[in-house]
Amino acid sequence: MELIVGIGEIQVSRTDDDLIKTFSLASCLGVVMYAPRIQAMAMAHMLLPCSPNKGAETNDKPARYVDTGMDALINMFQ
Repeated sequence: MELIVGIGEIQVSRTDDDLIKTFSLASCLGVVMYAPRIQAMAMAHMLLPCSPNKGAETNDKPARYVDTGMDALINMFQ
């Protein structure tokens, strides 16, 4: 299956045949993680460096900001 990561989104897969990709990265930050113990991979496409409301609930785009997006990405592997 092909998983597309939009701006401010995170995709996670535990299937070997999946392909995770993003478009229009430009000045955004793309982070890819792999957890061999649980055999999961993830990609986040983050737009801006800092959330104006750090610590507040994230909206429908958990990776819009790098500071909240990294927290969300790491928490997906726990």
